[in-house]
Amino acid sequence: CCCCCRHNIWLHVDAAWAGAAAILPEQRHWFEGVADVHSYSFSMHKWLLTTWDCAVMWLEDTKHLKEALSITPVYLRGVGNVYDYKDWQIPLGRKFKSLKLWFILRMYGADKLRGMVRHHIALGEWFAEQVAADDRFQVAAPVRFGLVCFRLKGAGDAGNKKLLESINATGEVFIVGTELSKQYTLRFAVGQAHTQLQHVQRGWDLIQQQAAALLAGNSSAAKN
Repeated sequence: CCCCCRHNIWLHVDAAWAGAAAILPEQRHWFEGVADVHSYSFSMHKWLLTTWDCAVMWLEDTKHLKEALSITPVYLRGVGNVYDYKDWQIPLGRKFKSLKLWFILRMYGADKLRGMVRHHIALGEWFAEQVAADDRFQVAAPVRFGLVCFRLKGAGDAGNKKLLESINATGEVFIVGTELSKQYTLRFAVGQAHTQLQHVQRGWDLIQQQAAALLAGNSSAAKN
C-alpha cells in the first residue's frame, strides 16, 4: 500500500464472498492492512443472506469517484447534499438496496449472522477433513473460510471436469471448478442458511460415489 501511495496508484480490495468472514473477530487477521486501502467492497448476497444483488463499498475519499462518474447537468447541481449518490455512478437513479440489508440486520442481528458464518466454516473444515482422509483425493489449497479446493488424484483435468459434471447432474449438490497451478480443481463451500452437517455428509457421500464410478469406468476402459 505504501508503494501505491508513493506512485499515486489507487488500491482497491474486492473481498467478494470472503469479505463476510470479517464479521468474525477470529478471522480478522486475514484482513490486516485493509484500513490502508483506498476502497474496499464485498458482496452481502454471497454469504450474508441478502437477495441478489447487494454489495457494501467503503471509500477513503469519494472525490475521485465523483470526478470519474458524475455527469450531473447544471440544472441538477444542488448544494449542501454531500451524499448525493447519483454522483457516485453514471445512472441518475439507483435501487434502494440498503433497505433489504437493513431488514437482514434487523431480522437476524450481528450475533446470529456470526453464528451462521462460524457454522458454515466448521462444516467446510469437516468436509476438508474427509477429503484429506480419502487417498483418492487431495486438498489442493489451504482451507480458508470453509472454502475447500480439492481434486481427484490421477484423473487429470478431463477427469475432474467429468467428476464435477456428474456431481452437479444429480441435482443434489452444486459445485464449481477453478484452476490452481494450471490444474483443474473443484471448489466446495457452504453458504445456505439452513445447511447442516447431514447435508454436507450427504454431499460428501455423493462425491465419493461419483468418484468411484468414474475411476471404475477408467479402469474398465484401460483393460479394454
